[in-house]
Amino acid sequence: MTHSNDDMDPRTRPELSDEEQRTIVLDEMSGCWQRSIDRGAGVDTLAATALATAFTQIVDSYGRDAALAILDRFREQIAKGAFDPRDEFRH
Repeated sequence: MTHSNDDMDPRTRPELSDEEQRTIVLDEMSGCWQRSIDRGAGVDTLAATALATAFTQIVDSYGRDAALAILDRFREQIAKGAFDPRDEFRH
C-alpha cells in the first residue's frame, strides 16, 4: 500500500524543498480559490480574505516589522509590474 505525504506522520515525513512546498501550496490554493468562486464568493472578497489570512499568520509567526517588510517588498514588485496576469514575462 502506498501513502501520500498527507498520510504520513508529520514527524517522519521527508523534508520537502521550497519548490516542492510552493507547488503543493499553489495547487491547494488554486483549488480552494476556484471552489470559493464556484460557491459565489466575489474575487475582491476572496483576495482580501486571503491577504488578511496570510498577514495574520506572518504577524503571528514573525512579528509586525517582518510583515511590514514583506508588504514593502510586494509593493515594490507590483510597482515593477509583477503579478500582472496580462504580462506572463514579469512573474
